[in-house]
Amino acid sequence: VSSTVWDRLQRGGMALADVDCFYLDLLVHRDVSQAIVDRYGVQHESPQVIVVKNGQSVWDASHFAITVQAMQEGIIANNHSG
Repeated sequence: VSSTVWDRLQRGGMALADVDCFYLDLLVHRDVSQAIVDRYGVQHESPQVIVVKNGQSVWDASHFAITVQAMQEGIIANNHSG
């Protein structure tokens, strides 16, 4: 997640007990950003959230599509399926 997404998670009180969440500082780690594009096929945008399950991107959103409700729905839908 980006810093904007991280802030939204914090302010929205989203509980992520069963989810590993990682913040990526793109200014410092542009190589990691490109590796994510290469590995998961998700083009970089900022702000952005990407849900990865079993080594595949199963949900992503960027900009104004990122809301606590959308993240909860995306994570829950993909946390309980296969």
